[in-house]
Amino acid sequence: MSPEDLEKFQARFPELAAWLWDQQIAEDFAAGKLDGLIAEAREDFKAGRALEIVRQKIAVGLEEAKRGELFDGEEAIQEILEKLGL
Repeated sequence: MSPEDLEKFQARFPELAAWLWDQQIAEDFAAGKLDGLIAEAREDFKAGRALEIVRQKIAVGLEEAKRGELFDGEEAIQEILEKLGL
């Protein structure tokens, strides 16, 4: 399936596309393909880098929201930042 056809399919059948994605993740997890990523995430958490990752993701979300790419959620993101003490 071409990338264009896949995009059209996913737009037309979002629930099926989400289910297929979930199945792929479950298969990859069962096969151990995510073990390295899981170990890396655990190490980041133990080393105290998890908060920095959250800050980065929120910053990216703010920039996307400002450009109108996601939603107009700046107030919601600011509230989250305040709750996190950032």
